[in-house]
Amino acid sequence: MTETRYAAPATIEEAVTLMAGANASGRILAGGTDLLVQLRAGMVAPGLIVDVKRIREMTAIDETGGRYCIGAAASGAAIGEHPTLAKAWPAWSRRST
Repeated sequence: MTETRYAAPATIEEAVTLMAGANASGRILAGGTDLLVQLRAGMVAPGLIVDVKRIREMTAIDETGGRYCIGAAASGAAIGEHPTLAKAWPAWSRRST
């Protein structure tokens, strides 16, 4: 049985370094849905889980000039509750119902 380590880096650089050192046994934890299902089903046994939700760029929702950059680990709730994104993209907003 493989021992699984957990890491929650604060920067993209740290995450990349951790993944590079995992020798292809690392998995990214962003939202968790896919990875947690695979873990519970015994489909994967990673040597390292790298949680990217503490990395600002991965969870940020930034707007510049009417364009949005949504981080890969931004939650659906954060997207739906974002004040200016809700106005620009009302179909996603929780306020539109």
